Amino acid sequence: MKRAFSLLIAAAALAGLAGAPAAAAKGKAKPKPTPVTTVRATATTDSDNDQVAVVATCPKGKIVVGGGFISPEAPTSGIAEDINIVWESRRASPNSWRVSAAREDNGSAGPLLPVTAQAYCRIPKLKPKAKKKQKLTITEKSATGPLAAGGLPSSATAACGAKQRPISGGFSYAPPPDLAGFSFGFVFQNYRSSSSSWTAALVDIGGMSRAVTSHAYCAPKAQVKQSSGAATLPAGAVAGNGRATAISNPCTKSRSLISVGFLATQPATGAAVTIITESSREGPTSRASGLNLGPADGTLEARAYCL
Repeated sequence: MKRAFSLLIAAAALAGLAGAPAAAAKGKAKPKPTPVTTVRATATTDSDNDQVAVVATCPKGKIVVGGGFISPEAPTSGIAEDINIVWESRRASPNSWRVSAAREDNGSAGPLLPVTAQAYCRIPKLKPKAKKKQKLTITEKSATGPLAAGGLPSSATAACGAKQRPISGGFSYAPPPDLAGFSFGFVFQNYRSSSSSWTAALVDIGGMSRAVTSHAYCAPKAQVKQSSGAATLPAGAVAGNGRATAISNPCTKSRSLISVGFLATQPATGAAVTIITESSREGPTSRASGLNLGPADGTLEARAYCL
């Protein structure tokens, strides 16, 4: 429990209907979206500073178009005594997504804590029934922010090239967390920040400087639509941490959810200090969950990107 209170103290230091198209009058059905399936992979941690990387891989013939993670704490009420700090969620290969985490443990080894990586998979063909074999080609662009330490932020925005649009994105930071030395980063943003860019941001805790890297996955002329949902993240207290889950509005029936993102209040002294424990796809909606260690209410937003 002593380290749980240390975590709390250290943290505190810091959304119409349109008329029917002319084609409908001719009896033409509206094209259905290309299906996207979620593939999951899970690994566990059991002791302080336990480092884990888990990769979810799409089945043969499909590519990864986005990804996310689920990393619950223990216990799920009161003060979190054990938690995995997710420091990487990004594309590992054209058909896989990798999530990396390190464990903060406040007592003896155990219980086992899961870290789940989600890969969002679809066929590379742009339109399944189209005669032309046009493929969805994805190019990665990345950008690294400045080094930050002692409660300061590091933010980076990766921009797609000309005529390219981000369909998804991810984050990582370096160096990785060192929970034995109580040094890590709070990643509080990972989202599509414009029609051509993706942004990630963190606030660093401890004496070791860290820089965040934003990874944008870009496709030619991709017409991505955004859906979102927000929640209030209650303040943490001596007797327990605040918790909340934000759920986006669903993608429309003509589009598939291909990627997810999140935004939380920037951690600062006297403000909400959020550890993101989930950024995941659930059917046509996106979920973002967080744990608030700070003394003030904050906001948490889940974003869904639909193609």
